[in-house]
Amino acid sequence: MDTDRNLLFAVLALQADLLDRDQFVQACTLWTARKDTPIADLLVAQGWLTPAGRGVVEQLIEFKLKKHGGDARASLAAATGAEARGALASLADADVAQSLAALPGVRGHRNGEAAAAEDFSTMPPADSAGRNLLYEEIGRGGMGRVLRGRDPELRRDLAVKVLREEYRDDATVGRRFVEEAQIGGQLQHPGIVPVYELGRFPDRRPYFTMKLVKGRTLAELLRERPNAEHDRPRILTIFEQVCQTLAYAHSKGVIHRDLKPSNVMVGPFGEVQVMDWGLAKVLEARKDADPEATTAGSLIRTVRSGSTAEEDGRTGVVGTPAFMPPEQAR
Repeated sequence: MDTDRNLLFAVLALQADLLDRDQFVQACTLWTARKDTPIADLLVAQGWLTPAGRGVVEQLIEFKLKKHGGDARASLAAATGAEARGALASLADADVAQSLAALPGVRGHRNGEAAAAEDFSTMPPADSAGRNLLYEEIGRGGMGRVLRGRDPELRRDLAVKVLREEYRDDATVGRRFVEEAQIGGQLQHPGIVPVYELGRFPDRRPYFTMKLVKGRTLAELLRERPNAEHDRPRILTIFEQVCQTLAYAHSKGVIHRDLKPSNVMVGPFGEVQVMDWGLAKVLEARKDADPEATTAGSLIRTVRSGSTAEEDGRTGVVGTPAFMPPEQAR
């Protein structure tokens, strides 16, 4: 068993796009339980890698080893990026932890033993948000970019929304961005994406982490229907769930202001979530409101609570014209 060489094989297969991230994690997990079998054999046996693909990776390994004087660990250190490190850190295996401990930027224990995987997980790569590792961009909006991330301590994937660099010094946009996070963090409903954490980068740009939502937009589902009658019961069920979500938000004094099919995500198990609360507005409690519905604990308060329209920075029409209610368009 050669831990460094086996891990190097999996890392290079991932980098060559011969494996996706889930296959990489599953293969490494399987190998930790069957170390008598080369990880290349396991990948081929699982059908995740073809014999031809195996040959490609073997050639890459030989190239790396030649470049680093035959040192598998040095080759692994040079090849392993943030994504692979984060995935490997989630494996509770002493041999893997020992290999990780030798990578640049990873500290060992004070007693000289190799750092455990959990200790490595607290050592973020250069591109990180707090303890969360950051990977590729998966979406972009008017104020921010959405990146795929991973919390190595809880071992879960998540989405990380970051303020776009061009707005770093724009106080108004920055407050709106923070308000979006605070609204999402306080609205607790199955139809609203939960926000986990709000923080700032060293350059003071804010970011927030939230559930990574998988599925398809309602716009896509509607577009694929051959006619208006097709799949009507399912569409009506989705519509009802959207209505329940918005009714809850309205009970908390929050209006979305950009509700449209492309902002509704439908998951593979029927879950429906209303996305993108970046244009949402928090209304002041009405004097005639139900006292039980407006207790201090139920009110949504944000960094811009009590601001005027001028302070909002959006005195004109906001939202998408084609989906705007008449009272909003006026």
